Amino acid sequence: MSLSVPPSPSSTTPPLDALSDEELLRANTPDALSELTDRYCRRAQRIARAVLGTGTAATRAVEDAGLSLAGRARPEGPRAGQVGTAFLGAVTRRSIARRRSAPAGAGVLPDLSDRQCAVVVLAIYGGLPTRSIADELGLPTRIVAAEMDAGVHRLASTVNGSPRGA
Repeated sequence: MSLSVPPSPSSTTPPLDALSDEELLRANTPDALSELTDRYCRRAQRIARAVLGTGTAATRAVEDAGLSLAGRARPEGPRAGQVGTAFLGAVTRRSIARRRSAPAGAGVLPDLSDRQCAVVVLAIYGGLPTRSIADELGLPTRIVAAEMDAGVHRLASTVNGSPRGA
């Protein structure tokens, strides 16, 4: 006669990397939030470094945004499929807020306005489409397109050595 052992609860729980972003956010455990931020860490670091340059300020902006995810696990948090966009948006906002107190010339986008900076980094470094950027920043898509155009022109004029804002 063999005795069967009921499965332990941990053996029926799927591994964290098998869960969706929304499931990880709802789990709201340190391991789940760590897995979630790891999924977007590379893009988040590129955003923070573009705005702030290298160093601890960029790392702290990403960490702050990761901690803010725990507060978004409530029903009014990000909609399905938008957790990554919300995280990258939080990194952008925190990086821009830190940029205001950074030394002049920090980051690779020092000549852009805050809104241009947000649009450019979410598009280029975050890889987000215009509609997602508009939703995350609460702007109409036509404004996002105009800010992207102005930001790219300003960056091109800076790179080409033209006067600032030309």
